[in-house]
Amino acid sequence: MEPTLALTSRVDARNWQKVADVARSKGFNAIDWNLDYFRIPAASNARSRFNRIADQAGVPSGFHGPCQDIEIGHIRPEVSEAARLYLMMYVDFLSHFKNTHMTLHMGSRSISMDEMDWKTGCYNLRAVSSYGKSKGVTVCIENLKGGWTSDPERIIELAEYADCGITLDLGHARGSAFIRDGRYDLEGFMEVVLPRLHSLHVYDIETPEGVHVEPVTLDNIGGALRLALANGVGWWVIELDGLEACVRTKELITRDL
Repeated sequence: MEPTLALTSRVDARNWQKVADVARSKGFNAIDWNLDYFRIPAASNARSRFNRIADQAGVPSGFHGPCQDIEIGHIRPEVSEAARLYLMMYVDFLSHFKNTHMTLHMGSRSISMDEMDWKTGCYNLRAVSSYGKSKGVTVCIENLKGGWTSDPERIIELAEYADCGITLDLGHARGSAFIRDGRYDLEGFMEVVLPRLHSLHVYDIETPEGVHVEPVTLDNIGGALRLALANGVGWWVIELDGLEACVRTKELITRDL
């Protein structure tokens, strides 16, 4: 099995055509459109331009849902309910794309757990996931560096309840207390979530300041990449901010894995 290596639209979020052109010219197999860096228009005539560019890229599209102003687990009902409905709207938008997925956060921006409610988050994720299934969009929850989803046991519990997939962010996992403190190594973390694992975000580690670090070798993440492939998980987003870093990482994986 060969992995599908996706270019993140973080490299030039406002220029959809450039992202599509670069993905094709640099040999990426897919595009991950990160909606936290731009929003798709609600007006169907304006939205059709994005759909056309993404379709004409000639490679599959996956999506990272908005998370800056979205919190499905917020303790305040007006926040969590708005987030659920907003994400369901995006499911509608993305149903244009066949066999696609949308990755969501729960607990973004290192939010205090005092502002979160577990039952609310579980309910809302389940609702969005169920709606996604009805529209042909697979919903995935991503592990973050802190909070509930940084714990592999909690995120698999959440995904099982919500009947959704998991996007494992390797840099978040390596930057979390669960790996830094030695409770898991990266492969052990992955083994916990394998039953629901759908896709990966690939880079070396996220720093305490939130910087995604480019891998120089595959020493830190190669074992996890091979474990993912052995279990049929081949959608990998190279989630770095710079185009050249994404290209170098793609070449590193192609050469050394």
